[in-house]
Amino acid sequence: MKIIINSQIIIQNPSNEIKQFCKNNLIIKNPEIQKKQMMGFWTGNVVKTLKMFSINDGNYILPIGEIDNIWKLHPVKKDYIIDFGKHDKLNFPQNKMKLYDYQEEAVSKMIKVKRGILSSKCGSGKSIMLLEIIRRIGYKSLIICEKKEIQLQFKDYLVNCFGMKNGDYGLISEGNIEIGKFVTIALRQTLAKVDLTPYKYEFGVIAVDERTKCWRLSYQMYSIF
Repeated sequence: MKIIINSQIIIQNPSNEIKQFCKNNLIIKNPEIQKKQMMGFWTGNVVKTLKMFSINDGNYILPIGEIDNIWKLHPVKKDYIIDFGKHDKLNFPQNKMKLYDYQEEAVSKMIKVKRGILSSKCGSGKSIMLLEIIRRIGYKSLIICEKKEIQLQFKDYLVNCFGMKNGDYGLISEGNIEIGKFVTIALRQTLAKVDLTPYKYEFGVIAVDERTKCWRLSYQMYSIF
């Protein structure tokens, strides 16, 4: 068995244990069904489950976020091939906004664990915390969000707090793709409709706003990023 790690996990000749893990953990109930049922809508035409992995010529392809679980199932270092591409550190503009103590603590912890979910109450400044995390990591980054107003909010923060200009940041929306030097803010709806293959190695950091809507990302997006 060989396990290739890049923007996704490609498992060649997977063991029965890994196949069973995918079946038990990566096929989930579609949350849209419960939402529609609570609103009294018909759900007969809604897909009942979402499959978070695919099979291609016998190879199992999983989201990169499952790497810790795969390692627990198969902790044999020689069987892993790392293919992340090369990302250079960028000289990000400084943040003019001083973080509160609780924000500083959250930022430091997120950088330490390298990936995860930043959960904080409404109005606590999650957006500025995310941008500060990106600045400190220093890699070209992609932020995926659900609504245009959230996209513009991130843009305003980059302009007003980091002093970025058009070109330093980029926007992906309404079919237009502009990649920024430091940060690109994309609407999920546009990403789901375009070929993302050319951008496979473009970003060193991927962040998704509004985690409750992450399930709407198409599998192609999971596969590329």
